[in-house]
Amino acid sequence: MNNNEEKIENFEQYLKEQLQAIEQLSAPKHETLFKKKLYISFLESLAKATFPEEGVKRRLMKFLEKFTSWKEWDYCCPIYLQNKEKRQHILDTKWYVKIESVAIFNENIEEYKGTYAYLLYEARNTIVHQLQSSTEWEESTLKNQIESPFYEVTTSLVFDENLKKLKGDKKHIELIFPNTFLKKLSEEGLKKYIKYCRDKQVNPFEYHYAERIIYEENI
Repeated sequence: MNNNEEKIENFEQYLKEQLQAIEQLSAPKHETLFKKKLYISFLESLAKATFPEEGVKRRLMKFLEKFTSWKEWDYCCPIYLQNKEKRQHILDTKWYVKIESVAIFNENIEEYKGTYAYLLYEARNTIVHQLQSSTEWEESTLKNQIESPFYEVTTSLVFDENLKKLKGDKKHIELIFPNTFLKKLSEEGLKKYIKYCRDKQVNPFEYHYAERIIYEENI
């Protein structure tokens, strides 16, 4: 076994252990949010290792394109584009709508804006920096079977001035990226990244770890 192959195997084993740790995480009432943050961070660490010269957003987009099988990553979200017909279709749906059924292909993928990958990045900003997620329903057996993003209709409480009380009155459409989906992206992203390292004889550790220049000196 050459030195680089040993590094690749060590890297693969280490990251597989990280994914197992995420899956085993137990945090009553907050488990969905915490796992979501960790899966996104995991994907971003691989994106950084693969495209170290790119900015945070662009390298995540490129990683999703080249290292995952998410075929809708560059489709435009019709809700983002204010498609009234699709919006009403979702609002009339009693449960949820898969994104495949309302996807519009984005021909100019360089701009990214409005694509599902872009919206995942936007969701990432709220989750990572503010520790807030959508109104995603709690973990359930049924939910754990959904491995793709979907639209969910939620009803928020508003204050009725006449009745002087809160009432469930206003409907919202939320784009949900379930943890089953993020886990799938993480697992296949790692698998394809390891293959890339073997094919190109890349040292996976070289760009995976951030150098803490202020506090450390190179020895």
